[in-house]
Amino acid sequence: MAFLYVGGELVQIKLGLPLALAGMFQGILFFFLLAADILIYNRVRIRVRGG
Repeated sequence: MAFLYVGGELVQIKLGLPLALAGMFQGILFFFLLAADILIYNRVRIRVRGG
């Protein structure tokens, strides 16, 4: 997670993006990381019925 904060600050400095945009990008990545962790931990499987 630390690299997301450092990367967000680096993008903000190099590209001149607003802080809110960097924070939004970090939030989206954190959400998908958390969702993947939950799906892996609970072993959610999608079954397709043959038909």
